[in-house]
Amino acid sequence: MSFEGQLNILFGKAVKIRRMKKGWSIEKLSEKSDVSVNTISKIERGNVNPKLTTIYKLANGLNLKHPEELLTEATLELYDDMPKID
Repeated sequence: MSFEGQLNILFGKAVKIRRMKKGWSIEKLSEKSDVSVNTISKIERGNVNPKLTTIYKLANGLNLKHPEELLTEATLELYDDMPKID
């Protein structure tokens, strides 16, 4: 799988985990973020590469201070799985 594909999957997991920790449905996150239910569902499954504006909307809807929090969670997991270079 490509780096982009892996990142999309991990980002989607980060969004889903944050949403579920709040006890929210996808519909509730959609209302809070002004991102469609269909788009959130695709993001959570890792089926799309979300636009930067969508990332900001989701972070705002999840009450995060910085959208980078979602990106950091996704990229740290990805980099932890990469082979180490000696």
